[in-house]
Amino acid sequence: MQKYTNNTVTLETAINNGFTLSEYQQRDLNKELKELESFNKFCKVVPTISFEEYEGKTYLEHLRVLIEYKGYILKPYKKWNGKSFEFFLVDSCKKSVSHNLIKPNNIGVATEKKLNDWLNYLIEENNLCIAAENEAKKLKENYLKKLEQLPKDIKTYVNGNIGTVYAKNFTLNFEICDTFVSERITYTGANNFETFLKLI
Repeated sequence: MQKYTNNTVTLETAINNGFTLSEYQQRDLNKELKELESFNKFCKVVPTISFEEYEGKTYLEHLRVLIEYKGYILKPYKKWNGKSFEFFLVDSCKKSVSHNLIKPNNIGVATEKKLNDWLNYLIEENNLCIAAENEAKKLKENYLKKLEQLPKDIKTYVNGNIGTVYAKNFTLNFEICDTFVSERITYTGANNFETFLKLI
């Protein structure tokens, strides 16, 4: 099946591949489409079905209504019994990043200005997220390069963002975080007062 986003296909594609909406799914779809009627003037409202792929098979799962606006795909969301929507950028950066951006007001009745405010906010938030991901990736790459320069007799074990360096009488345990590297050095040699005096 042709994907619409990374983990959805359009409802039309799903139906063409044998999917049938249940009675309650059709009811919920009709309700959400009615709530999004004011968006039709500015966006393309697209019913989709999420899917999971397992052992070479595709399993259709949950109904999701998305909107296309100026080349971007947004997910409208409102709290239970809420009357207005906030939005998420679909297939965007997932890293949680603190920022000072001001989130726009939720949208009940759509206008071009309200949609532009949300789209600009989501794009800016996503750009900050991508920048943070790139910085974290660069930090990890630089640290791992330093480990590669260690003498050959020093053993290094790395599993994802954590690892241990084994040297004579010492181990270095580290964890590469988003913005810093946490390190702890442990002495593993003779454990007595005389040895301590030699080390200080």
